[in-house]
Amino acid sequence: MGIDEPGRGVKEDVMSWTAERYQNYIAELKSQGDAKYREFTEKIVSTKYPIIGLRMPFLKKEAKKISRDDPESFLSCVRSDTYEEVLLEALVIANITDLDTYLSYFDSFLDKIDNWAVCDTLVSSSKIMSKERNCFFRKGRILIRSKEPFVARVGFVIFLTHCVTGHYPKQMFPLITHYQSDSYYVGMAIAWLLSVLLIDFYDETKVYLEENHLSKFILQKTVSKACDSYRLSKEQKDELRALKKRLIH
Repeated sequence: MGIDEPGRGVKEDVMSWTAERYQNYIAELKSQGDAKYREFTEKIVSTKYPIIGLRMPFLKKEAKKISRDDPESFLSCVRSDTYEEVLLEALVIANITDLDTYLSYFDSFLDKIDNWAVCDTLVSSSKIMSKERNCFFRKGRILIRSKEPFVARVGFVIFLTHCVTGHYPKQMFPLITHYQSDSYYVGMAIAWLLSVLLIDFYDETKVYLEENHLSKFILQKTVSKACDSYRLSKEQKDELRALKKRLIH
């Protein structure tokens, strides 16, 4: 097994993963590390895991190969020695299509999440969350109660990525109101969620913003993100800016 050329990926071996195979695989991935991309990632992602410097398209390609091969034996060998290993684990879990199997790995993985990128990659890549929307809306409601900020962020990102449809938004508003945290990354996720809700449920969300005492930070970020969207009209954006000015003294 080896890497043909930079960017080409790892050759596929149709065999179960062992600790030795995994160690050799990671050694080859490390040889692909890009120092400049590592420095860039270190500026935008705060994590305890050392960063190799591998781009997301490359990792997604590798995850697809692993998922076609023997993902469960890979997941039994996977380690958390680098940021990319954690990302790769998230992507392989995201490719699982059986609900019970997915939930088992998902729940075990949550404690490894210490940054926004791994959180958002796991949730956005998990197509099963849209297929099993009721299940994951319930899961999100549980996760947002966590005192661990990135676990709570997972819950809010599930909402905004997979649940801005049907009857779910009305259920989200009281959950946002009752959430209490000073976490920057959770606050950003809530603002992101509200900005998405403004696009598809403008009137209901605007009323919610007017009637609830959100923090200055969340309100500012919500309006800023919403005004960046091309899907809101100039009139709507002007209304939101006026609302922000009125509510923030």
